[in-house]
Amino acid sequence: MEEENLITGALSRLFKIGETAGRMGLSLMQRKVLEALNRPGASGAGLDQVMRAVETLSRLKGAPMKIGQMLSLHEDLLPPEIISIFKLLQNEAKAAPFSQMKRVLEEDLGDRLGGITSIEERPFAAASIGQVHRAVTEDGRDIVFKIQYPDIRGAIDSDLKSLRVVFSSLFQVLDLPFDTVWPELVSRLHEELDYEEELRHLNRYREQLHIEGLVVPEPIPEFSALRVLAMRREEAMSLDRALSFAASLPADEADRLKDRWSMTLLHLIVDGLFHLRFLHADPNAANFGFRENGDVVLYDLGCMKVVPEPISKAYAAVARSVLVNDEQAIPGLLKEAGIHRINGDPLSLDLLGPHISLITDVFPDKETAFGSDPLVYAKIIELGRESWTESRNIAFPGDILFIHRTLGGHFGNLRRLAARRNWRQAFLELLDAVQAE
Repeated sequence: MEEENLITGALSRLFKIGETAGRMGLSLMQRKVLEALNRPGASGAGLDQVMRAVETLSRLKGAPMKIGQMLSLHEDLLPPEIISIFKLLQNEAKAAPFSQMKRVLEEDLGDRLGGITSIEERPFAAASIGQVHRAVTEDGRDIVFKIQYPDIRGAIDSDLKSLRVVFSSLFQVLDLPFDTVWPELVSRLHEELDYEEELRHLNRYREQLHIEGLVVPEPIPEFSALRVLAMRREEAMSLDRALSFAASLPADEADRLKDRWSMTLLHLIVDGLFHLRFLHADPNAANFGFRENGDVVLYDLGCMKVVPEPISKAYAAVARSVLVNDEQAIPGLLKEAGIHRINGDPLSLDLLGPHISLITDVFPDKETAFGSDPLVYAKIIELGRESWTESRNIAFPGDILFIHRTLGGHFGNLRRLAARRNWRQAFLELLDAVQAE
């Protein structure tokens, strides 16, 4: 009976993924044809089918939901209409029964589980590949268990075979380089399944990342395994709660608090990208906790990106060139990072000009609330529309996908915090500091 249920479950997942492929493929082909005919309403054609397809993915934990979440933050990769729908997958997954999670604990920890005196059966967080439960050790330590859903590894390996067909068709319709994007997505997803690797990430950040006010939880190796990660419990507020708390304070106190939170997030990006070249690449706000004293807790180090040195050096030079208004070297620097036209020519400044202008708008050389331009998102979307066709003629390394995902996600986080500062000056000072280390 159990084997029959496993087979039935696998066939059900396969059917749902196949159904998703059909809906997305049909809607995107309709969109493509209408755009070719230059007919009004092309941008909305078939989106109801994509909506239903994404809803199907949201009911499936593992690869379908995770790949959708990963793509939802790549605003420069897909048309804005598709991105807005994929963002639905950023919502939390439904929790699994504790009996299932307890089985994983027992299988992976064995006798070591005897060192735990209590575990809260109700999770306080659930995601695409696992959920988190509070616990107390025999010696009185407050910890959390990050536990994978049972059999999620097998489901993901199976799903990836089917999803490859879904996204290969999607990228073919959109004339995007599937062979560049897909391996990077799969590599990051497999990495997130290895909690022993995440434990090493935690130790590395705790040893090498020296940012005042950033709290990286201490891993507990004796209660960790491939599918179970134990960490010291580090309580903090969600971003929504943090903003509400700040709003309750006198204006000057609120400004100082939001500034501390914001500078810590910006420092995390700059240090990870330009100094350690080991970037925390999942900027979902749920992965950060905010404390009343200004500290920021970094909760999830499952998705990390090793940044190749040529990209790190080139991006640092590009950032400095943009912010000091010295643009002539940028096409050559981007080519050093592997970003150029398909024929090998550097990108033109005419093509890059609107992107450079947008960055200078985000980092104006004056004191202002971060992202205070009310039209900034509209500018990003419009620029995406204008440059999307041209971008299909550009070669780029798959490594930049999660770098850009991180930058885009943190833009949203920092904009919500809306701390006041000269952000151009702050960025350049952090860049100088990490490059001097």
